[in-house]
This record gives sequence, C-alpha cells and structure tokens, in this order.
Amino acid sequence: ISYCNYAFFDVDTTQYFGVYVKGDGRLTFTTSSLNVSRRALSTTLKVNDGNWHWLEVSFDAATLKKHTFIDGFTRAEQSGVYSMGIGTGFPSDGYVGGGSM
Repeated sequence: ISYCNYAFFDVDTTQYFGVYVKGDGRLTFTTSSLNVSRRALSTTLKVNDGNWHWLEVSFDAATLKKHTFIDGFTRAEQSGVYSMGIGTGFPSDGYVGGGSM
C-alpha cells in the first residue's frame, strides 16, 4: 500500500471511528466519543511489505477496550480511554474505501 493514510472504513473519525493504514504502513484504529476526542491506536508492525494481510479492529463495549489485529494476532490494544462507548451521537455518514484521511 503506497497511500498516505488510506481509509478502509470511515464514519467521521472526529465523531465515531475510522480504520486506515498510515503513510508509514501501520494499521490505525481511530475513535471518538462524547468525553474523548479522536484517540488513535496504531500497530508497530507495518503492513506495507508487499504481502497480503488480514486486518481487523474491535471495540468491546463491555470492557471499553480497543484492539487491532494483523493476520489473526493482537498487535495493539488500548483500554481506560473511554468512560462510555464510542461515538458522539451526532448523525454522520460512513464510507467504505474512503481514500485519504
């Protein structure tokens, strides 16, 4: 992937969340909520190595933890960031393959 911050899925990262690969090749999962604005979780492992990869992200509403996965393995996690779920409650459009962030 040679794009700079190419979004795979984006629901206005200032209000909800986005999943993208940063220009340096790291998978990033950005989220926002009513009490925390735009918090990014990035992997240290890069995916711009010319190989196919399985990329996943998750947010567990019960534990308030975020995870990123590459090829089935947890590569980054974040907890204690939110006291409520993600999203501000304001209407927003979502995009698949949204391009540059």
